[in-house]
Amino acid sequence: MNMSDVCSMCNGSFLLGPCSPLFLRYVQTGPAVQGIDPREAVNRLKKFKSEFDLLKRKHESYAAGEDLFALKKTEYPALIKTHKELTLLTKLYDLYMVRWWRRWWRYRGRLFDSSAVRLFDCTHFSTPLSASS
Repeated sequence: MNMSDVCSMCNGSFLLGPCSPLFLRYVQTGPAVQGIDPREAVNRLKKFKSEFDLLKRKHESYAAGEDLFALKKTEYPALIKTHKELTLLTKLYDLYMVRWWRRWWRYRGRLFDSSAVRLFDCTHFSTPLSASS
């Protein structure tokens, strides 16, 4: 999502529309920004997802109020589009994290195999460490 998409979807709603601070930050510094490290993207995704969940609950409350008072439903295309993007990014980065953990686990197994344990054995020091150092 780029800034021209955001401005074209603006329907005047500051809280839930694309002009809200959350959506502007999401476009500028969100998890889908090009050129960031995947682990940084995962951290950003968690942060934005928690903020988005709060915004979605507000939207559900507003929709319930519109139903209660028989008002016309307000559409928020930016909210729907961002929800889809966050869902897809969550799936993508979950796959990334699974692969990362599997690689780490294999590396950990090689690091701590029986031949490497000797590297961590402190009995080979000829002099004991003094209490002052």
